[in-house]
Amino acid sequence: MAEVAFRRGGAGEPMVLVHGIGGSWRNWLAILPALEARHEVLTVGLLGHHPTHPFEAGVRPTVAALVDGVEREMDGAGFATAHLVGNSLGGWVALELAKRGRARTVCALSPGGTYRDGSLAADLTAMRLALEHRLVARLLRPRADRLVRRPGVRRLLFSGTFAHPERIHAAEAWAMLESFGGAGVFIDLLRALKRDGPLRDLESIAPARPARPAPPLAPLARRPRSPRSPGAPARPGRS
Repeated sequence: MAEVAFRRGGAGEPMVLVHGIGGSWRNWLAILPALEARHEVLTVGLLGHHPTHPFEAGVRPTVAALVDGVEREMDGAGFATAHLVGNSLGGWVALELAKRGRARTVCALSPGGTYRDGSLAADLTAMRLALEHRLVARLLRPRADRLVRRPGVRRLLFSGTFAHPERIHAAEAWAMLESFGGAGVFIDLLRALKRDGPLRDLESIAPARPARPAPPLAPLARRPRSPRSPGAPARPGRS
């Protein structure tokens, strides 16, 4: 069986983090300390991604197979249900896990699979990702350890993903390029996402427990007007 879990830590209610296509568990490093302070966090690497093991022999890269892999890791961790957090493809996986009854709550960040059938935008996004993957795998990856030492290069490479790419540590930037360029089934997964999507039957997701009501919004306070000093001239147009 392919092992895909890479980190487990913290204490509290269980939480599972699922990265996006071409990513790795290290994508969550910056926020892990805050999450592990309140949750027992299991970070998983999707099947077929570097440096995880590949799909088992005879298993086609599909969204269902990715969900199966994460579900096995939840079983191994003893998580019957968990708070699921996923980004991009990981968000799609998290929602599919919720359809299987494995979610306490779901936080899907820009989830994949939300396009419409025949969407031109989805096709263009897949083409862009394929080109980026080939660029990283063939040209940047062999030189990544030197390139990412420069904040300007990190800003150029990750501006579409991070608000402040220059703040990413060079070692983490190198690891992300390694995982993105080293995902051996990247192109096969892109085809699978087109074939398996879009997301369907989301109405079947039922929360394991009632969601907490959102706190009421406080009314916007009006800015008090400054009193006019005695004898000061009135503002133009006002009496």
